[in-house]
Amino acid sequence: MKKKKTRAAPPVLALALLLTACGGQQTASSPAAEEKAAASEAGLAGVKDGFIPASDPSKNPETARKRTNTFISGTQTPEGIFNPYFYQNGWDGNITSVIFASLVTKDETGKPVPELAEQWDTSADQLTYTFHLRPNLKFSDGSPLTAEDVAFTLTLLHDPAYDGRVDIAQANIKGGKAYKEGKADRVEGIQVVDPLTLKVATEKVSTLALPLIGGEVLSKAYHGKDYKQGNLDYIRTLHDKPLGAGPYKFEKFVKGQEVRFTANPNYYAGKPAVENFIFKITNNDTNFQFIKVGRRITTGLRRIETISTS
Repeated sequence: MKKKKTRAAPPVLALALLLTACGGQQTASSPAAEEKAAASEAGLAGVKDGFIPASDPSKNPETARKRTNTFISGTQTPEGIFNPYFYQNGWDGNITSVIFASLVTKDETGKPVPELAEQWDTSADQLTYTFHLRPNLKFSDGSPLTAEDVAFTLTLLHDPAYDGRVDIAQANIKGGKAYKEGKADRVEGIQVVDPLTLKVATEKVSTLALPLIGGEVLSKAYHGKDYKQGNLDYIRTLHDKPLGAGPYKFEKFVKGQEVRFTANPNYYAGKPAVENFIFKITNNDTNFQFIKVGRRITTGLRRIETISTS
């Protein structure tokens, strides 16, 4: 990142700047409206894109001035459950969004668009989805990402022992209820056609099906190595050692201080230009200090994001 720039190569910057901390009550306003309101409340109505230029960059800490390739974002109280299907704390959700990637994501208007899936087809009756994965997908450790990983992820969400935040039942996948109740040894509606193709048959048309089926993908080789139907105790031991296919790979979590990542060279859209990403754990006192040195403030007291000026 060049001196005094706050831009990074897309789509990484878009991901980083749109991370949403759920530490407070959600509102119906848009992020842009929230940023404008926050800036106005702080007497900064003329600030563009929520960025506040430092009045005196020389007052930045020496370590910050020496950084030449680092993005820093503020966060609060992550618990260390870095799995997109198990976290309950929104701060942990922010962290997983950097590490993991989904089959389907959304554009700025909320329209579903491809991510790991190159495209998908929907049958005439809107009950069957066929996902076509991008070729040569990899997790951050270099292992291949295939339709088997997607099938494992969807199966895990139907497991009798799964008690996480995602209600996959709303996708109405055929055979999902039987698997959840332990009456079947596989989810009938999940079919791996070939390494790049997955078919998912549902029993009822639902607008929730696509976003639920098209969520983040877990590695079967890593997160499913010890999987047995009805027992998910093993996966909880991996929450603080995540492996995903997102733009950054997890490096370390220092509780109460920071979470560190490095650019994923195997990211499908290309290795991010910014090598290091840090979530710095902050509080209301340190937030004020960050603002004074010209770092990003958004959504009032709910979220402060800080960006190194180097």
